[in-house]
Amino acid sequence: MPAAPCGTSERPAVDPDRFRTLMRRYATGVTVVTCPGPDGPEGITVNAFTSVSLRPPQVLVCLDRRSRTLPTMLTAGRFAVNVLGWEQRELATRLADRTRTPAQRFAGIRESTLVTGSPVVPDSLAVIDCLLAQVWPCGDHMLLVGDVVGGSAERVDEPLLFYQGGFCTPRSRRAAAL
Repeated sequence: MPAAPCGTSERPAVDPDRFRTLMRRYATGVTVVTCPGPDGPEGITVNAFTSVSLRPPQVLVCLDRRSRTLPTMLTAGRFAVNVLGWEQRELATRLADRTRTPAQRFAGIRESTLVTGSPVVPDSLAVIDCLLAQVWPCGDHMLLVGDVVGGSAERVDEPLLFYQGGFCTPRSRRAAAL
């Protein structure tokens, strides 16, 4: 059966609240996706992130179409994925806050840059530097594929995970409330 374009299936769909409940049972890593903006760094907390290909090296991030960071990222044509550790919970929450401006989100963060000039969140477990390669609309999100052009993985620590609507580590039994 040929694949239908994303989000155009005639098949019945599960209720969005039920789908959210189902997906909460899948633990994901927590990242901050950053890009250079006209007035300074911009970024957003994202857990919809995965590797796509080794040859060429590519990653995929999914952003809500309503994201204020999305237009800047599309214009910049580059982004960095910052993989967060357990100590960066507050940062993940701050960068997910849609009520804050980019300047408020990045207040006090001493960012640096890698190859593309995308902002790097300090003390991240890994940073994956990308040039935007492809973009696809899919339901209420946009899928962005990046060609990986650089990266850094200097720090080893407990990764920050998102599970059951809260943050946890691989050793945690329960998620910490947000």
